[in-house]
Amino acid sequence: MPAAQSRVSLLVIEDKKAKEASEVVKEIITTTLKSKNLDAYVEVRFEADYNLQGAATDILVINTPQFKPEDVVSSGKNPYIFLLFTGSLSVETARAAQKSGRFELFPTDRFYGERIEYSEIARFAESLKRVVRELAGESVLEYHFSKSLDWKIRFDHKEKGAVSSFIADPVFQAVLSQAEKALGYLRGFQTELIEFRQKTKRSLSELGAYENDVSGADLNAVKRGFSEINAHAAKMKTKKIHGILLTGETGSGKTRVAEWIASRFLDKDFASHYGKIPLVNIAPNLIDSELFGTFPGAFTDARYKTGKLLSCAGGVVFLDEIGEIPATVQAKLLTFLDDRKALVEGYNDPQGVVIPLLLIAATNRNVREEIKKGDFRNDLYHRFLFKLHIPPIRDRKNDFRYLLSYVLQSQNANIPDSSVESISLKAIETLEKHDYPGNFRELEDIVRRALLNADFARRKCILAKDIEY
Repeated sequence: MPAAQSRVSLLVIEDKKAKEASEVVKEIITTTLKSKNLDAYVEVRFEADYNLQGAATDILVINTPQFKPEDVVSSGKNPYIFLLFTGSLSVETARAAQKSGRFELFPTDRFYGERIEYSEIARFAESLKRVVRELAGESVLEYHFSKSLDWKIRFDHKEKGAVSSFIADPVFQAVLSQAEKALGYLRGFQTELIEFRQKTKRSLSELGAYENDVSGADLNAVKRGFSEINAHAAKMKTKKIHGILLTGETGSGKTRVAEWIASRFLDKDFASHYGKIPLVNIAPNLIDSELFGTFPGAFTDARYKTGKLLSCAGGVVFLDEIGEIPATVQAKLLTFLDDRKALVEGYNDPQGVVIPLLLIAATNRNVREEIKKGDFRNDLYHRFLFKLHIPPIRDRKNDFRYLLSYVLQSQNANIPDSSVESISLKAIETLEKHDYPGNFRELEDIVRRALLNADFARRKCILAKDIEY
């Protein structure tokens, strides 16, 4: 326990005539300090005698209507004042508090009874907690006020589709609710794809082997493989591609949402039948062949190439940054979404190869603006049955601590033999103040560096000085 002289002094002046209000205020203060483990750092006094002469204190809670500015004598200290009032507050009283030091105002008649407002109780408790920590931080080591990395959400290292947080924020909850509805709608299609995967497993495996054959693919065998896949696809009730479009700023978590949807849709087949295609990393003239594949004769020295879509037939394909694809590929993708038909360059059969799958696409662009400029096809946009917008971090402040807890654990898991176990409250508050224009990706980078800074210093706790923007 800290020495008495290093503890924060908190003086509560009670109203003798308002016993119920005094008891409620006392309960809120005592409960708040105890629940946040701050009671060891605070010396609390409750006084009913309204006489502040010589009452030097760090925090002054005035719960009496007789407050006058000349009653507060700082004696070398400038107290933080919590002025509690009932009913309306006069301008003179507010000015008096303002002249006397740093202050906040709270209506005690909203703490209990018929007019109770739990938001006001929470505001008072949160302000008290913040001020105590701020003052105690001047004499108490920062790491005494800390949280374990998993204080909000426990990171599951085995969870492939882990997404930042699904717990607190209503903005993000709306996105997840829409995703759940989409999965519910696709349940019948999901069952069809499971059966398709089982029946085409051998054919798809052989087509992949032909692509890797250095002596050249057996084209007749490839064509037979295509025919077998087409025959099984023709028996399915669903005759088109179902698509989900994710929009949102760079780094907002679109990839993680896509992985979460795919993991729920594919279950145990996620690892073998989920494919992510980062279109921004592929040259525009190669996107067509990467997606749909090639056949000898497509261009000079062309070889058989399966294509990413066929490789994931029966599964889920994630096209990251679909806004980057050229107009010619948009047209082929439109045809594919309409009738599942992939037109392979150099393959003369007009039937192509029919590839049933769930298509998830994402873009950081404003699609409607891109449509107006003619850079994105309007009909392609409307082929996506489900459209989900991922909010940026700045719109998820209610969710931030859950998000942070997740990122701390996920990044710490990637640091070999990391000794870091906790983060100080000051460091958490420092991270909360940043706007994160780079969103989730920027948060990951900042947290990773903070973990490394603490680990290099051989500390188990991340401090505010470890945070670098």
